[in-house]
Amino acid sequence: GFGKPVKVWDNVTDDGPSWDWDRSKVVSGDFDGDGRDDVGVLYNNGQRSDGANHTTLWTFTSSGTDFGGPVRKWDSATGSWSWNHSKPFAGDFNGDGRSDVGVLYDYGTEADGVNHTGLWTLTSNGSGFGKPVKVWDNVTDDGPSWDWDRSKVVSGDFTGDGRSDVGVLYNNGQRSDGANHTTLWTFTSSGTDFGGPVRKWDSATGGSWSWNNSQPFAGDFDGDGRSDVGVLYGYGRQADGTNRTGLWTLTSNGSGFGGPVREWDSAGSMSWKWESSDIV
Repeated sequence: GFGKPVKVWDNVTDDGPSWDWDRSKVVSGDFDGDGRDDVGVLYNNGQRSDGANHTTLWTFTSSGTDFGGPVRKWDSATGSWSWNHSKPFAGDFNGDGRSDVGVLYDYGTEADGVNHTGLWTLTSNGSGFGKPVKVWDNVTDDGPSWDWDRSKVVSGDFTGDGRSDVGVLYNNGQRSDGANHTTLWTFTSSGTDFGGPVRKWDSATGGSWSWNNSQPFAGDFDGDGRSDVGVLYGYGRQADGTNRTGLWTLTSNGSGFGGPVREWDSAGSMSWKWESSDIV
């Protein structure tokens, strides 16, 4: 089970600076390689006087029993970085035992109508992070149009090689028969770079799947050393007035994923509201 919640930091109690929750996107990983997970926050500092977007990365380091206050580890002050266009995540992308930070970044729409998205990583050196490096770009790599707004990002070692990869659950809209169309793509880490996206699952082979009703996450659910993908799925309100939610898993075999298997269903046991649930 779990002990009761313990507050380990408070910007007011600790006499820290003003900290806006609405400007914070949180990730977690072992950034210093000591075997304990730390907390990272990508923070929106608004715009500088020159109009450039200002974003920073802060970490709260775990001591095992407590956390240190936030320390700024990266600052976009030398360039423009839009927090609003960033989806951050964490994983050990180079397999050195320290978690790094990745960001799926939205560049908007090109003049020809192509959606432009990039994948960046900030590599941990144990005490800080290197500057962001772009490891994929659908336009530069002459790939298909990729809509950032239709992407939900997870990270895990899907191949079992000791390096974290990136997964994206993608909203393909609706098929001609009205069925919802969703796909799962992975970007595989080589340790120094990432391969382009490869489609690993397609709901077209199994029916309708609503991306809008999906909260994806990653973890090694069967303990075989490979991360799998889970989805908390919302079925909405039922005829009897109860809310229905399901838990599905797609199990990695190292090179791909098996089809989704429903592991839990709230129907008949309790009312569970998907909209009131956040995955961690």
